[in-house]
Parts: sequence; C-alpha cells; structure tokens
Amino acid sequence: MQQHRTTRCASHVHREFTIQTAEASPIPDVAQILIDYFEDGVAHGTKFLPGQTVRLGWSVLRLCERSDGTIGVEERELTPRPTWTESVDRALADAWYQKEVCASVGLLEELTFPLQEDDVMVADCAMTADAILMTRFPDDDLPDGVSGWSLCCAENHDHGERSFVPLIAIAANRPGLVQFLALPHDIVVLIDHVKAKDAPAGTKRILPTVFRGGDELTPVAGSYLAALQG
Repeated sequence: MQQHRTTRCASHVHREFTIQTAEASPIPDVAQILIDYFEDGVAHGTKFLPGQTVRLGWSVLRLCERSDGTIGVEERELTPRPTWTESVDRALADAWYQKEVCASVGLLEELTFPLQEDDVMVADCAMTADAILMTRFPDDDLPDGVSGWSLCCAENHDHGERSFVPLIAIAANRPGLVQFLALPHDIVVLIDHVKAKDAPAGTKRILPTVFRGGDELTPVAGSYLAALQG
C-alpha cells in the first residue's frame, strides 16, 4: 500500500487526510486529484467528517476514521451490495480516463459524469460481444437515476428485450467501457476488441470510435483516444 497525505488542512483547524492506493499507478501523481480536492475544500470552509460521502467523477467515496488521527478515504467495491475498501485506485483511474476520453474528442467542457448507481439499458448480447454499441440518449425528460446510456452488440440482429441494471454492474462485467461513461448525451461509441499486435494469443485491445450527429469525431493528435486507435 502507498499512502499520500494532505498537508494544508491543519492550518485551517481541520484534520488531515490519508489517501491510500494499493499499487503504483501508471498515471503520474494521480492521487494529487484528491489531495487538491480536500485541501481546497477545507481552505474554503468545508468541514469533512468520517461517515460522509463525497463524489469523485462517477464514483462515490466514503470518509472513514483512521487510527493515526487522520481521515481516510474508501471506495466502493463492484458488488451489488455496498462494500467499502480503504483504497481509491479505481476511482482515481476512472476519473482520469473519463476526462481524457472527453478531452480527446474536444468534449471536455461537456463532460457529464453519471453515478455508479444510475441505470443503463442493456441487451444481453452486449455482455459477451466483441463489438459493442454504446448510445447515450438526450437528457430531455430522463428520469432521475437513469444515465441515458444503452448498450447492445454491434451486430445487425434483433437484440431482444433489454433490462435496466446499475452502471456499477457494467463496470464489474465490462470494465473497459467505464472510461466512456462521462461522454455527453447525444453521443454514440462503437467499441471493437481486436487482436493486439505482438501480444500473447487471445489478447485483445479496445478500439473505440466516437460519433455525434452521425459524424465520426476524430481524436486530437497525441491524445489518449488517438493512441488507442493507433
């Protein structure tokens, strides 16, 4: 475990925070996202207490009491019933990748995080298909708790009945789709899984294409999505 600690909260008569990650992240200084969030919040008068929940992107985090006197941060496991672990690796990575996906196609200003508990409409074929179509419907008149996302396979056939499930269930079964969930409404994403070059047999990489209004959105050169498509 690696620990990262705030340093500016005590000067505002507030307990410091300990942010715990399970492993070294491939994203440089990613824990700084939460350090800045808590330090800025405290500096502006926010009072954080163990037992409270806070939101990071689409993730809900829970504050906890630590034996060292600081406030810890827990993330929810990808289980039907809420189970919490004092680690924020997945929440930090999800927020970073969701932001990078939107920035890659010039939609950072329209970043629209759903919540893990929001519903998504899913066809059974989407759970096993290599090619998946993700559609986020307009937010006009969407009920509370509905993300607007719909998932089906990309094959031309009757997709059958669809069911509503929480997005956290999709994260558990198709984790590669999570990075696209903060794209705004009126977006369609075609996700294909293709054989990865120079990789062990059976290894596939994700190949996404983003559309809006029927037009393909070309990723910015050098961006995260451009690298995925390369």
